Amino acid sequence: MEPFRYVKITDANNTKAIELNDFDGYLMTTPTGFGIYRTAEYVKVGNQRVMVANTNNFNKITFNIDIFGTRTEQEQKYAELRDFVSNNIASGFRLYYRPLDNTRYIECDIVIVDKTEKAVGYLPTSLEIQPRTLWLQDVTKKSVAISTDNNVNQFIFPASFLEDSNGYYTIAFGRSDVSVALLENAGVDTTPMVIRIYGHALNPMLTLIEYGKSEAVQVVGFNDLEIPEGYYLEINSNPKNAYVHLVEEGTGYRIDRESYVNLETNVYMRLPKGKWNLLIEEESGEGKCFIEVFFSNQYYGG
Repeated sequence: MEPFRYVKITDANNTKAIELNDFDGYLMTTPTGFGIYRTAEYVKVGNQRVMVANTNNFNKITFNIDIFGTRTEQEQKYAELRDFVSNNIASGFRLYYRPLDNTRYIECDIVIVDKTEKAVGYLPTSLEIQPRTLWLQDVTKKSVAISTDNNVNQFIFPASFLEDSNGYYTIAFGRSDVSVALLENAGVDTTPMVIRIYGHALNPMLTLIEYGKSEAVQVVGFNDLEIPEGYYLEINSNPKNAYVHLVEEGTGYRIDRESYVNLETNVYMRLPKGKWNLLIEEESGEGKCFIEVFFSNQYYGG
């Protein structure tokens, strides 16, 4: 029988997990703190309420874990949980939660792991978790490449958006090679993005456009930058870990390329709420360049 709620904790990179809904191992019970805690201040301007301050406060999440099995198995399971927490304190954790069909997670710290000794039955263990983010839901989108005639100038018009069967939108644009991704931030706030530009590409330029419109909201350009085939340029706009790296796909070897950014642009794009088109242009004319975008919709409740 599938349990009503699905819960697991992982390391920060989601490479090792401990399931907390296993009737033969760890079973999470009596959770508290999965709701919403938010404060906001408003002033009245005419007949409108205008928000002047907004604070996200993260509830601590506490629950009990019943560990089943023989006494030896209980102690082994507890030691596994204890050591998992100890080994990942510095980097932090993720807590995944699915009450029905929709799985979300938070980045968090685990501040208490405690057990109550019992002679028989199950081994009660308590966990206290301090969230560090809103509830997140990861999204990945790739762009669709467009092969264009280099001798023909093409320009942006709203009517030139074409939806394909995968829900992507393509558009004719003005340089030798163009691709575009349709991004939708369905969360409650602007969210950081990780953008990968795959080569071969020369002097790439990113343009963020509100869906259905033609005016650029943000443009990011690079000077004298070549992305060889087999490499990608990775731009991370998370303020806790912002960077621009050229990455070799086979080895993961990274080279800082922030100095190649056009200084007139803000390279660290963040995705506002709503639907947007992100376009990538470059000057090689080979038609191999495309982008892959990673972001997380952010929600107040789990």
